[in-house]
Amino acid sequence: MTRLRFVVLTLAMLLGLGIVANAQNAGDNGPLGTWVVTVTPPAASGIPAFATIYTFASGGALIVTSQIDHLVPNVGLQQGSWRRGDHGEINSTLLAFLYDPTVTAVGMLKIRATYDFSVSGTFTGRGQQAFCDLNGGNCAWLPGSATLTGKLVEVEEPAEP
Repeated sequence: MTRLRFVVLTLAMLLGLGIVANAQNAGDNGPLGTWVVTVTPPAASGIPAFATIYTFASGGALIVTSQIDHLVPNVGLQQGSWRRGDHGEINSTLLAFLYDPTVTAVGMLKIRATYDFSVSGTFTGRGQQAFCDLNGGNCAWLPGSATLTGKLVEVEEPAEP
């Protein structure tokens, strides 16, 4: 019984150390946190580059807001999910309601994107968008892909009084 207890405790300790080490390693080149992201739409769209703020949360939630959310059609807050892909990349799908000038929801914006977090504190990626019905279905995908470049928001020490 003592020997079994020793083996179980040793395995539990090693497993715990492995989880901690993996969590620390994943944080170095992982998506968790808030990022300032420059989105450069395809040249054919005629839309200039613009800034967005992405927040990747543990468990796979993703929230995005952008400096052009209030153009017509007006876009609400983008919400979605992310997961790690087969080759270490991060893939996401975002949804946001689209509103007409009378503030009536007329459809959804859907964005699919892939991100590469190979350099700590930065990422690059590509995204594609579609206009969909109010349930996120029957989507018409727009041609081309936007490029994404992100920089992690670092915690800053408070200013001295």
